[in-house]
Amino acid sequence: MTLLKPKRIFKGQRIGIFSPSDPIYPRRIPFILEGLRILQTWGFKPDDINEDDFNRWAELRSPLERAGEFNSLVVNKTNSALLATWGGKNVSDILQLVNYDLLKEHRKVIFGSSDIAVLLNAITAKTNLLTFYGPNVLGKLNQTCESGLPLISDTIQIPFEINLNGSFGPVAVVSGRTIGHLVGGSLGTFTLGLSGTNYIPNFDKMIFFFESGSLDLFRIRQHLRHLELTGFLDKVTGVIVGSMTKIEDTKKLDLLLSEVFSQRSCPVIRCDAFGHGYFYNPMIPIGPVAELRTNPCRLTIFEALTIE
Repeated sequence: MTLLKPKRIFKGQRIGIFSPSDPIYPRRIPFILEGLRILQTWGFKPDDINEDDFNRWAELRSPLERAGEFNSLVVNKTNSALLATWGGKNVSDILQLVNYDLLKEHRKVIFGSSDIAVLLNAITAKTNLLTFYGPNVLGKLNQTCESGLPLISDTIQIPFEINLNGSFGPVAVVSGRTIGHLVGGSLGTFTLGLSGTNYIPNFDKMIFFFESGSLDLFRIRQHLRHLELTGFLDKVTGVIVGSMTKIEDTKKLDLLLSEVFSQRSCPVIRCDAFGHGYFYNPMIPIGPVAELRTNPCRLTIFEALTIE
């Protein structure tokens, strides 16, 4: 399977802003403006967002309108990358309306987090185009230790490691080593938005990364079992678990992860390097082949992620 690489972005280029999921209520406007300011300090030119945009985004617009906004930015020659405003629960509305042929043709960097992972994984599944988990304009632009979007704007020396170090460092829940395509995102919306559809990635071997800002232990169990019953986990060869914000007893989480994945001989790493909140929050590519190992805990990518 040949993966398509998006075109690398450069400082000074414009980033198109789209809002494909939940409404942007007035209380969130200052956070959107702060995210746009951060992009500017990094040397990029985000789309000018005005009062009319916020008025339009204040309601849950029709799927057709949200998809139309996204498709128009894909072909807009003034921007070199597309970044989501923020997540929510409703991006799956537009999956059937996205023009995937245009995405293959224009090869733009597309990134976002939380619910946006549903769209990112669908794009990769339908086009083989690499996409990138994180950040959104609201959330993670101001919650990351990375500066300047290095994964999509810098020349990365191959091989390179995705930083999994957090406050406690990565923990090997199930030991092992594996190779597979990276897929994943926010567990709850990933499961509800993609599981059982033809928009979910279907690589022969996959390293599944996930995190959650809202799921308790029982719901995590429910989502993992659903992914198992739909057959998705049959092709998962390794797992990376980021911050699960609602979990206080990590020993119970580790028992659940071991129960689900040890019988599959899947190495599992748990860390707090990425998630909903103030973490290291590296951008994680969706689609490339990577190696996951637990001794020591490392996630290594062996191929370039963009083209010039």
